[in-house]
Amino acid sequence: MSMSIFCVSLTLVLSIFSGTDGYFYHMMRQCRYSSKDLQGIELITSYVFNQAEYIRFNSTVGKYVGYTEYGVKNAEAWNKGPELAGELGELERVCKHNAPIDYSAILDKTVEPHVRLSSVAPPSGRHPAMLICSRNGS
Repeated sequence: MSMSIFCVSLTLVLSIFSGTDGYFYHMMRQCRYSSKDLQGIELITSYVFNQAEYIRFNSTVGKYVGYTEYGVKNAEAWNKGPELAGELGELERVCKHNAPIDYSAILDKTVEPHVRLSSVAPPSGRHPAMLICSRNGS
């Protein structure tokens, strides 16, 4: 099977509900693979409060970026502290470590898609025929 472009994403989510007023916090970590040799691997860790992402770490950027006033303050502190080194370590510890499992569970079990083209008469009389393309499989 030849595969020119593919992307696998492993996502870990930590959610915390706080109090009766409905505050909601979650952290989501994604490992994105664009090649089997792990050269294009990317780690993204997002921190969300009440459905608004306020800070994100992206291994391609190499640092935390804040999206709210609170997130910008945290990003400045975390980029100067041990949090940055810890997050860079997650790329190795989580993403690269789990890559063989992800590939064997997902990519190695994919099949080539089946594509079928057909010409049909359209429901209205404006055009003499319609070309329909349908795909089954991966």
